[in-house]
Amino acid sequence: GAVLGQRAVAIDPAETAGELHDRLAALGPDAIEAVLDAFARDRLEPREQDERHATPAPKLRKADGTVRFDQSADAVRCRIHGLTPWPGCTVRLGVNRLKLLRVETVAATGAEPGVIREGGVVTCAEGGVRMIEVQPPGGRPMRFEDYLRGHPISPEERMEPV
Repeated sequence: GAVLGQRAVAIDPAETAGELHDRLAALGPDAIEAVLDAFARDRLEPREQDERHATPAPKLRKADGTVRFDQSADAVRCRIHGLTPWPGCTVRLGVNRLKLLRVETVAATGAEPGVIREGGVVTCAEGGVRMIEVQPPGGRPMRFEDYLRGHPISPEERMEPV
């Protein structure tokens, strides 16, 4: 159908899908009010969508939360932030599972993808991601450095897809 109203918003690279959802939900009432006001004043100007630029958005499944560090750091960051909170991205770290909630891209070289370096940096095919916030199974979200205090890891340990 036709587009009756549209608002552009910037997406912060550190923003998760859940945070963006909440921010857009807060903007929704004003946007709807503006469309209804334009309709009431007979000033609504419907604009046809360009179907060539339409993309399907399939329902997300838990399996979509697989993280592959053999991709670029930016792709890994986008995947983690784009799938938080649902379905979330879970990795295996040693014998433990760990949900990744927030990361930032950094320069990293010299190790195979998935290797955890100093400072909580996980190497990717191009660059790396620094672990900022994680959640252990049945636990609360926490900073990665706090997680490491209770779950020390070996040097050069790897994060593996689940």
